[in-house]
Amino acid sequence: MKKHKQLRKQLAWINFVLFGTVLTGCGVLFFVLPKINSSVVENRRLTPFPQFSWHSFFEGHFTDSLDQYVADHFAFREELVSTSFQLAEWRGIPNREVKFYDASQLAKNKPGIITAESALNDTLAAADTATVNENGDIIANMVVHNGMAIQYFGGNATMAARYAQAINKFRAALPASVRIYDVVVPSHYDLYMPDAFRRSSNSEKKNIDVIYSNLLPGIIAVDAWTPMMAHRNEYLFFRTDHHWTGAGAYYAYAATAERAGMQPLALSQMQTRIQNNWLGSLYALTRDERLKEKPDTAICYMVPNSVKTFRYTDENITKPIPASLYFKGGGYGMYLGGDFPLMKVETTNRTGRSVVIIKNSYGNAFSPYFAANFDKVYIIDYRYFNHNLPDFVRENGITDVVFINGSFSANTSWHIMRIEKLLKGAAPAGNADSLPKMDTALLRKDSSFTDTLKRPN
Repeated sequence: MKKHKQLRKQLAWINFVLFGTVLTGCGVLFFVLPKINSSVVENRRLTPFPQFSWHSFFEGHFTDSLDQYVADHFAFREELVSTSFQLAEWRGIPNREVKFYDASQLAKNKPGIITAESALNDTLAAADTATVNENGDIIANMVVHNGMAIQYFGGNATMAARYAQAINKFRAALPASVRIYDVVVPSHYDLYMPDAFRRSSNSEKKNIDVIYSNLLPGIIAVDAWTPMMAHRNEYLFFRTDHHWTGAGAYYAYAATAERAGMQPLALSQMQTRIQNNWLGSLYALTRDERLKEKPDTAICYMVPNSVKTFRYTDENITKPIPASLYFKGGGYGMYLGGDFPLMKVETTNRTGRSVVIIKNSYGNAFSPYFAANFDKVYIIDYRYFNHNLPDFVRENGITDVVFINGSFSANTSWHIMRIEKLLKGAAPAGNADSLPKMDTALLRKDSSFTDTLKRPN
């Protein structure tokens, strides 16, 4: 009995020493090992060390952020997370053809995994009831089938009509001479969801028809669904990401240009930039091996015009910052390089027409094409632009306004409210001076940031 007690005591000490050693070692390594800014395994930016202030301290924000920082930077985190994903993949009886995911739950376990560029599209529920993260991105349920992740569409007629009403408000707020277009585009769901998993009540086409039937006569509804469906055998959507490809965006651009009375530039006239073996947001969310086995090829189609591109912060939309329409690498990030409150593209066209495109991340691949047709292209991300759109349109002599949304965001309250917010803060009638003109004089001074792209031979 005495020996048994001694043995238990020795084991307790061994347990204490081992646990204490591991805990102390991890603590030391946390301070010694270099920190990384982003997780390759999770495809997301890691939490930076929070800035201290007495206000954030007493509000509890500093300690909350500090907890998140420690959780994101403990020793060997990348390896442990990777092992966790692998173990999850081994659960149950694997089906190589199809697997269903509750993406909303996955996203809850990976805060921040969906970046600002994202607008993850839905679900088994109505789009409006899908989870929305701090950037307004929708996250919901989906199926992986034959190496493609497809999210369920959950929009409904009520939300479709609500979205149309929001767009209609701009008809009354903008001069009658300004042309307004509304472009609502389908997702993977209508084009690629197998019939066996499809829900007839959740047709994106029917939902888009409801939106367009509720638009005022003074708003031009652009049918992007028909040309995209006609070209569905082409590479219109990424397999591992919720965005469309440059080719998918092209057909929506071409349909819009035609409704604007312009000749769309042929896809064959574009230059291309290609990135192979790219894994997008839906792979990062699921770590599904079926997706990993069929990585995407991101093809960036570049308008061959000579243009100057600038971006602006929301705090100062009169101070231009040199930017570019296209970037190398980054998959879908090759277009615009991310989401900015406001961008401006100056072209050498002389049509007397300027366009502003009101978009979320879906508009990143769509917007650059308009540099082929308009003198100036303004690109506003309604998620980050906190100024009055009618004032902006008047002050900059804009002739055409294009609203571009995926069907999911068009059926989501958060996105509709953000679009409507563009009407707030309007200057009183007859006083459009609240929003100063962009400093074009300063723009002209800077000639060093020009995207010069030659036409392909």
